[in-house]
Amino acid sequence: MARNIGTLGTPRTPVDLEFTYFGATIRVHPQASDAVELDFLDAGRHVQVDQLRDIDLATLDEEQTRAAVSTLSQAVLAAHRLIKDSLRAIIHPDDFELYWKLARDNGQHIRDLMADLKSVTAAIVEAETGFPTTPPAGSPPGPDSELVKSAGGSSSAAAPASSDADKALVLLSGRPDLQEFVVLQEETDQARQEQTAAGAPKTAAERLLAASTR
Repeated sequence: MARNIGTLGTPRTPVDLEFTYFGATIRVHPQASDAVELDFLDAGRHVQVDQLRDIDLATLDEEQTRAAVSTLSQAVLAAHRLIKDSLRAIIHPDDFELYWKLARDNGQHIRDLMADLKSVTAAIVEAETGFPTTPPAGSPPGPDSELVKSAGGSSSAAAPASSDADKALVLLSGRPDLQEFVVLQEETDQARQEQTAAGAPKTAAERLLAASTR
């Protein structure tokens, strides 16, 4: 028989937070935790653009291009679903449908929804630790307009794509929503690498752990 190592888990007071969203009051899920941010980061990892590393866009025929676009689109859409699931985990179940309807009615992009997710998880950390986190500056900075613009143009006018992300943007020409997710993934990866190099906690969960051990 396995040896019981004791009772684990930390009982926590239900979250009592809310935010204003296009004139409506949206409550945070009472059982929400900053661990949801891990799902948020995992969602970006579902966009696997490194599969384009050995592709030469100049030699792709129409069928190969269509297959590559289909693969990328499916990966990004899967990540979109994960982000929606993450939002559902932090928004009160009685308010989620209203939140989602307001997001659609007000033309919110995936970048806006991701900013909402990060803002709520940051607020949860502050409420639980009393330590202010880096204040969210609204929506994250937009994609490189020149990069997306060149990717959205004709293949003859666009500069040769070199990185995996550049190739993905070219292949996803005409789908700015999918292009945006590729850019977001690259930004997230770069931020994670910079934070790792600086020795800073990479996620809200890690920041919470660091604060609790001070």
